[in-house]
Amino acid sequence: MIKLKRLSLALVLTAFAGEVSASEFARLSVLSVVQREASLSTAYSADTLETRYSLRTIGTRTPWSKGEEIVYRGIPLADVLKENRLLEQSQDIVASAANGYSAILSIQDVEDFQPILAVQRSCGESDARRIHCEKGTFIPLGINDFGPFLLVWPVSSGSGRAASLDNSKWIWFLTGIRAVD
Repeated sequence: MIKLKRLSLALVLTAFAGEVSASEFARLSVLSVVQREASLSTAYSADTLETRYSLRTIGTRTPWSKGEEIVYRGIPLADVLKENRLLEQSQDIVASAANGYSAILSIQDVEDFQPILAVQRSCGESDARRIHCEKGTFIPLGINDFGPFLLVWPVSSGSGRAASLDNSKWIWFLTGIRAVD
């Protein structure tokens, strides 16, 4: 796990130094999923996740979008947890970010709300002018988008309980997921 954190930190420093574009940064970053037996872990790049799993789209407000709905595309977190046997190993998981932040997420919330590991977002009107993407197309999440892996919850889905989810569950630059011991 220490090796992974050093790799993530090196990628952040390289990206801030201007040596890697945001889209290239997203492709180089790695998400590690560790089973209860620490020797069993899987590392995913954004490309691997996109080809291995079905992508789902969520349009939602975020804690930082000032009421504006953003459309994200990513992999259902439950699918990744299921394949890695984390759904059956624990009632909670720990999700960790590159900056050392971590949060405990209940499996029940994951099953109830179906958050995604977002790897892309829709190009909006301001993006089209700023980075020259075609409005409505999806672009990889870069550092400025809280990527390359952002845990997105569907708080705009109409469920009062979803809208009241604690903002601490929005984990950006996600680098690791593991079962709670």
